[in-house]
Amino acid sequence: FRPQHLEAQANLAQVLRAAFGDDVVDHYHHAAQWEISETDRVVTDFELQRLLHDSTVALGAECSCFATFVADSSEASYRFVVDCDPAWWHRYREAGCIRHDPWLAYARGHSEPAHTSELSVLTPEAQMAVDLAREAGFVAALLVPAHSSVHDGRVSLLTLGHSDPGHFHGSRVPSR
Repeated sequence: FRPQHLEAQANLAQVLRAAFGDDVVDHYHHAAQWEISETDRVVTDFELQRLLHDSTVALGAECSCFATFVADSSEASYRFVVDCDPAWWHRYREAGCIRHDPWLAYARGHSEPAHTSELSVLTPEAQMAVDLAREAGFVAALLVPAHSSVHDGRVSLLTLGHSDPGHFHGSRVPSR
């Protein structure tokens, strides 16, 4: 994370912890950290895909997307691994959604998990990215950002999705 975001992150962390409890926030934070450490160990794309699928199922989601990108570069560098309909990724990429994705924007400036239902979508382009994600099964989605401690601008985002709009709220959130 970037130092200028510390106060905003601390405030968001307090709100999320008050709303969901320490156990839920800690669970998703640790899940993202685990995903990153496991990704570093993975050798092939097949193994990475299988790891993502197994994690998706273990966390009670129906679909997921793991994105890693450099947030502070003029030449954006992205890598996506998806455990959902791959046609979504092609539509998303062709529509240029990476530049306007509100979920990636959230991950750039925050380190705490969040439900996508709590985020504002301010532009038609951002709404298109959300609509495409919903069509791919991310009706309810939980964002789990993780910032690299090694590379200041590298951000990863695990997005867990489910077709049930209330899946990640309340008692349906998987516990540690």
